[in-house]
Order: sequence, then C-alpha cells, then structure tokens
Amino acid sequence: MRKILFILLILTNLYSNTEKKLPNPIVYAVLGDSIYNNVDMINELRNLKEFQVYLEEIEKYVNSVEETKIIGYKIEEGAKNISKADYLKKLRKLSKTNDFFVQNVKSNFKFALKNNDNKLFVSSVDSGLINIKRYEKKIKKYYFAHEDEIEEYGNILSMIVNGHKRVQITKEVYRAPTKAEIQYSKMKRIREKDKAKQEALHRSLEEELIHKKANIRKVQKEELKSTSR
Repeated sequence: MRKILFILLILTNLYSNTEKKLPNPIVYAVLGDSIYNNVDMINELRNLKEFQVYLEEIEKYVNSVEETKIIGYKIEEGAKNISKADYLKKLRKLSKTNDFFVQNVKSNFKFALKNNDNKLFVSSVDSGLINIKRYEKKIKKYYFAHEDEIEEYGNILSMIVNGHKRVQITKEVYRAPTKAEIQYSKMKRIREKDKAKQEALHRSLEEELIHKKANIRKVQKEELKSTSR
C-alpha cells in the first residue's frame, strides 16, 4: 500500500509540475471537470485570511484531487486493476468538498456586497470561483460605486470592469517535455492510430460492398440477356 502511495505521489509531482496543463480525464468528465478545473483556485484560497482555518483541509483536498486525477488517466489508458466504480466514489466525495469551498466564496461575496467590504469583494471575485455570468451586473455596480476605494485587484475583476485582461509579457523559454507530457503524447498517438485503423477498415468494407454490388449487377445483366434470347 505504501509503495502504491509513493508511486502516486511521484506521478502527482510529474503532473503538477507540467507547465502546459494536460486535458482532464474523459472518464466521468461531467463530474470530474468542475473538480479538476477548480482545484488550483481552491488551493489559492490558502492565501486569504478568511480561509486560514482550512489550511490543512485544503492541502489534503488538493493532494486527493491530484491522486484521483492520475487514477482517471490510468483508467483512460485501459488499466484493468482499477475500478471505475471506486473512481466515481472518489469523484463524488471530492465534489462535495469542491461545492463547500465554492459556496463559502459565494457567501463571502454576498457578505462583502452587503457590508461594503472592499477587500473581501476583490478576493471573492478574483478567486475565480464566483459565477461571473450570474453576478456580473452586481460586480460592476459595486465596483463603480467603490472605485476610488479599491486600490488593487487581479485579472478577473479587471476583465469584468474593463472588458479585457491585463496582459503580462513573458519571454518564452525552451523546456524539454516532461514524462507526463510524453505519456500523454503517446496516448494521443495510439488513439489516432486506432482511429485511422477503424477508418481504413470502414473504407475497405465499403469498397468490398461496392465491388459485390457491381458483380451482382453484372450477373443480373448476363442473366437478363440470356432470358431475352
């Protein structure tokens, strides 16, 4: 058991250190996507004073999400020793924790609007866990009412009130692909190869069918000629 956990931790580091995010596992993606897409934002909540009481819980949650994500990749690769049912149970459990933090941020956002708490307003919006489409009007209304009081805010609030993201120019540096990226590329090539085989087989069957139909028509014509003599 310890050996398995050790391997999972190594794989977790490989995936977490991948600068270019890999796609989420497609197995139970309807449930998994919201978890995997929110985990980095939930991890950032540790920097807010309102969430200091949840530091340990957030750390455990983030680790559990990364471990579960790797299990999802393994299932996607066709691992026979991993149960899809167990993976689904893990996702459902993680989903409850995800919803807890999202709801907590939402409650803080509403409290900020009601009590004119500018810092809490900014941190809630810039957490990325607020439904922007739903609260865009309220966000803009509050911001423009307190614009002179709000000194600093991040990309998300900037995008909402200015209609664009603040652009930070960075110099691209060559980076050799990680093992995780190499593994994903291998999986992608296998999928494309299998797809090409299926398409080739389909074309072959179609050609064979056309050939058979042509032969049938030829025989029918010959039979028709013989009966008309």
